[in-house]
Amino acid sequence: MKPSVKWLWMITCASLIATVFLVLVLFWLMMGLAIIAPEIPPWPLFTALGMSAPLSLAGLIMVRKVAPSRSLILYAINGCGLALNLLVIGSIAAIVIGETKEQFLIPEGYKGDVYVVYGKENCEPLTVQEGWVTYRIPRNGILRVCATLDHGWTKTYYYYEAPNGVRQPIRGFWPTTIHPTADNLGNDSEFGVYFPRGGRTTVSPGCSVEFQRFYVGTKHHFLTTYSPMTAYDFNEYLREHPVGCQTKETSALLKDKCRVPRFGDQSPCPKGTGLELIANR
Repeated sequence: MKPSVKWLWMITCASLIATVFLVLVLFWLMMGLAIIAPEIPPWPLFTALGMSAPLSLAGLIMVRKVAPSRSLILYAINGCGLALNLLVIGSIAAIVIGETKEQFLIPEGYKGDVYVVYGKENCEPLTVQEGWVTYRIPRNGILRVCATLDHGWTKTYYYYEAPNGVRQPIRGFWPTTIHPTADNLGNDSEFGVYFPRGGRTTVSPGCSVEFQRFYVGTKHHFLTTYSPMTAYDFNEYLREHPVGCQTKETSALLKDKCRVPRFGDQSPCPKGTGLELIANR
């Protein structure tokens, strides 16, 4: 076997191994999304792409030069590998371009549950400025907005906001269980966000409401003082302060009538009534 052909087979085998690794990484990422993992590190995907794409491209170039007459299997291995890499790279580019940037502005010193409830009545217009969706959380921790929950990719930031408007980034992020260890019980100085997630609750038969929820505060407070709002209490709040039912028809209406210009000041969705609980900022 000629040295060039030997090198071609070596590169093709390496390309195949790298492509299999890329598939395994993609499967791992999908599993993480399936269990609603709040934070998934991107470096395994970029590492796999960095190995697989150059090897597949090099293999295709060498096939044309070294063994063009008996290269069907080599073309298939390297070509499929390169096609998969291009598909993944294109998907990442589409996600980055289309992702929504959002920020939560939380009253300084607040500790406890934060809810953003999406409705079509008795709610505030969704605010978007310079491409950022802003949720200004009231003192009671529950914000009602005239919008629908964005199920796409989002990049989220959390801030404490002082009465004078000064913002302090909340840097702590706790995506998994906070165990009652000595360090966690004694940590009452580091503020962070615990397990942000979205959901849907059924308020009454045929009537459901979408929401976002997370805890903000310290690990000490979470383990010793924090009392979460139960699903029953949350539904009772929604019955007392109805925001309308989320159906396919109302979701389409909200997107059409209450849509926010990407670089506008605020949504044209009219402001509802019954804001006594969310006006205290």
